[in-house]
Amino acid sequence: LVEYRRDATKYAKHIKLNILQVLDLLPEELTRKNKRFLVADVEKGGRYDRMQDGFLWLAEAGIGLPCTAVSEPRVPLRLSQKSSFFKLYMNDVGLLSAMYMEGLQFRILSGETSINNGAIYENFVAQELAAHGFPLHYCMGENIGEIDFIIQYNGKVLPIEAKSGRRYR
Repeated sequence: LVEYRRDATKYAKHIKLNILQVLDLLPEELTRKNKRFLVADVEKGGRYDRMQDGFLWLAEAGIGLPCTAVSEPRVPLRLSQKSSFFKLYMNDVGLLSAMYMEGLQFRILSGETSINNGAIYENFVAQELAAHGFPLHYCMGENIGEIDFIIQYNGKVLPIEAKSGRRYR
């Protein structure tokens, strides 16, 4: 995490504050009910077009994994993409865990059940999908609610839900 911050200040001096603010807010944004990244959380009255370079830098540096919204789960997903609505995941679930709390990784691995793993599990799924070359999308629609991830595979749309507990709806 220290190295990520150092890289941001070394290579992106003109937007380093944006990058660091977004990076620091990432764990908090992932625990929100709607999990969508709210630019206003970075800067009061902030607009995406003014903050875009920070998000793009994190994605291009491989630190952040952007997940764009689609309005309908239909092929091709790209036609219903709404790029102003997005989630941002961390490229490394271990580093994300460390951002939440020191030593959290060990508590998760030891099977401790008192931990809220939802955001961590969802980030793990995002990381795996990205590692296998799938562009990350989620779906948010009035009639269907929210689908954590939606991918195109063999010409079909597949919904993917990430759940951390035993209660499924």
